[in-house]
Amino acid sequence: MSADSLDQPNLTVHHFVHGSSSTFSTSRSLILGQSRRLVAQVIDNAERWQLTYRPAPSKARDWSTVCFTYAPRPPYIEGTRLINLKEWGTPVDRDEVFRIQDLQEFSSTNFTAVYNKAVTPTRPAPLLDGLPLTKRKRDDDPLYDLIPQPHFLSSPDCPSERKIKLPPYKKSRPVMIPPYDSPLTEPFGEWDRCAWLVPIRGSLPWSESTSGMLLDSSYDTPISPTTQTNEIIWTHKAVSKFWAFLLEIRTAGNLGPIGLSFHPASPPYGSEKSVRISKTLATERHTGLSRSSTSGSAPLVTTMDYIKIYHDWAKTLYLRRILDAWSFEIGESKIRVLLGAKLVLLDDRSRGVMVL
Repeated sequence: MSADSLDQPNLTVHHFVHGSSSTFSTSRSLILGQSRRLVAQVIDNAERWQLTYRPAPSKARDWSTVCFTYAPRPPYIEGTRLINLKEWGTPVDRDEVFRIQDLQEFSSTNFTAVYNKAVTPTRPAPLLDGLPLTKRKRDDDPLYDLIPQPHFLSSPDCPSERKIKLPPYKKSRPVMIPPYDSPLTEPFGEWDRCAWLVPIRGSLPWSESTSGMLLDSSYDTPISPTTQTNEIIWTHKAVSKFWAFLLEIRTAGNLGPIGLSFHPASPPYGSEKSVRISKTLATERHTGLSRSSTSGSAPLVTTMDYIKIYHDWAKTLYLRRILDAWSFEIGESKIRVLLGAKLVLLDDRSRGVMVL
């Protein structure tokens, strides 16, 4: 169907229907009228339609003549005053000058909290004998002969009856290891056994715990852990003195029956800088605190050197305080090697209880 007149453009309408033409009931004049009105609306509102031109790709169809974008004019708000920019160098009017005294007070201008915030200075890298620790040689050899045999001492049957006269350890709050939670008095009895782990070389699977590193036998000065490194820097002499100190505690018996064991790592020593062991020191995996190990299986106990101190649960915090207070004497100076360390406590099944 087509239509043509003097005041109307040429119009050709293509109308498709389903079925035969006998079922087509709409008149041709009605279809032409509807089509003519549709075209007229487009022509009358041409000012609201803009043709967009864009460079056509070299091997693509040119859509510049068939693409349109709807861009209505912005609304006009009555009563608004247009801003007329002044010429450069025009004097300032009186209504453009404001005095600070005439301005209203701000709702809040108290910035004292910014100046009161403590700034933690950057601590220099630990030094050993006047040189950076990174330049010191580490001992990666097996440690079977680090301390004298035997490396396992069972708990004595008849501990001393003398009572402890020192307060328990309260320097920091413990980080509990699931499924254990505070308070700790519920799951443990007075005579239940547990053990503190002191790392000599390597790391435990809990990122909050302190790791250990052993220097070559040519060095004498150990370094206690810092908030930046969280690592105990041991020397051969410091480990030997610490083992002798633990033997004295066991012999004195003030902390009940104390058992000791030294577990050297099986050769070869782990190649990674930070070696991880499993929570159970065997095959169980830890699911509570965060682990830094990315391995799918839990590393074995043979990847770390450590000292294990068995004791009664009732003496846990007292023993922890003694470990914190122990100092290594070199010349006229004393170094508290375990000061600031985060040690792991294990229960009687070698499961992690807390980091303290």
